[in-house]
Amino acid sequence: MRLARHVNALRFGQSALVHANDDDGPVGRRSRPGAFFYNGSVLFEALGLIPELRVHFGTHAHWTRSFGRFGSDDEVRARLAQGTDLHRLRNHVGFHVLGIVPERSLPTLELPDYVLASGLGTKQGHVYYDLGDMIALHYLLGSPKTFEAFMREFEARGSKVTELLLSFLEASDILLLR
Repeated sequence: MRLARHVNALRFGQSALVHANDDDGPVGRRSRPGAFFYNGSVLFEALGLIPELRVHFGTHAHWTRSFGRFGSDDEVRARLAQGTDLHRLRNHVGFHVLGIVPERSLPTLELPDYVLASGLGTKQGHVYYDLGDMIALHYLLGSPKTFEAFMREFEARGSKVTELLLSFLEASDILLLR
C-alpha cells in the first residue's frame, strides 16, 4: 500500500507537470519548478522503498523486470545518500524550506532581471513569487555562466527526474499489476 500511495503521489506530480508545460503565464512558471521540487522529493521517498520491496518481492519472477533493474540495495542507498541531488531537493527546498538556501544562493545569484512576483488579474492563485523559486533552483543547480545555460541546466535536471520518475512508475505497475 505504501508503494501504491507513492505511485499516486508521483502521478499527481506528473500530471501537474504536463499541465504546466502548456502555460507560459505565472501559474505555469510557478508549476514547472514546483512540480520539479515535488516530484524529486516524492521520488526520493519512493526510491527508499526499494530495499524493503526487495525483501518481500525479490524472489518473485516480476522483480527483475520491475525494481530489480534499479540495482542492488547498496546502489539504491548510494543514490539516496546525503548530498545527492534528490536528497538536497527533498530536504532543502522541496519538503523543507531551509534558511541555508538563500544564504548560499543569494551572494552568487545573477539574473537578467530580479522579479519578486508576477501575476494576472486580482486572484491570488494567479500570483507567482518568481524570485523564491529562482533562489532555490540556483541553490540546486549552481551558477551556469548565462541565464540561458541556467535554464538549460534546469530543463536537463528536470528531464532526469522525469525519466527516473517514469522508470519508477513503470516498475511499480509491473510489480503491482502482475
